[in-house]
Amino acid sequence: MFNANKSGKSEQKPFSDGKGKGNSYVQTILELEIKTYDIDVAGHVNNAVYVQWVEDLRTELFNGHFNLPELIKKKLYPVVISTEIQYKKFLKLFDKPVGVMKIESLNHGIFTLKAEISVEGEIAASVIQKCVISDLEKSVMITASQLQEIIKDSH
Repeated sequence: MFNANKSGKSEQKPFSDGKGKGNSYVQTILELEIKTYDIDVAGHVNNAVYVQWVEDLRTELFNGHFNLPELIKKKLYPVVISTEIQYKKFLKLFDKPVGVMKIESLNHGIFTLKAEISVEGEIAASVIQKCVISDLEKSVMITASQLQEIIKDSH
C-alpha cells in the first residue's frame, strides 16, 4: 500500500524508480469526494466513478510532473492505452476516500501507472494504467528518447 498523507487536497511527492539509476518521478495524493450522484441503486459508489477518480489522479500527476499546459502547447498529450481496476471494497456516501498514484515504470515510452483508492488505510480499489505521450500533429506515440528529453526538461 502507498503512504497517503490525508492532510492536503493534493500533494506531489518524489519517489525512485527502484532500479538504482537515480531516476526520480512523482506520486500524487488526492482527497476524493463522494457525491450523492456517485451512488448507484445498490447504495455504493458506481464503478464508473473510480474511472473518473483515476482520470483526476493521472491529470494531477502529469500536470505536476510534466507541466501539462506546456505539453499541450507543443501538441503532445498523454493518452491512456489500458486501465485495469480491481475493486476490493464497496465505498458508500460519507466515506472519505484518498487516491494515490505513481509512475510504476517507464519502458519503451510506455508509462505504467499504479494507483490505490483507500478509506482509513483499507484499499478499496487497485489500479494499473498504461499511458503514452502522443504527438497530436503526427498521430503517433513519441519515442522513448523524446520522452526522456521531456522528463529532463521538466526538472
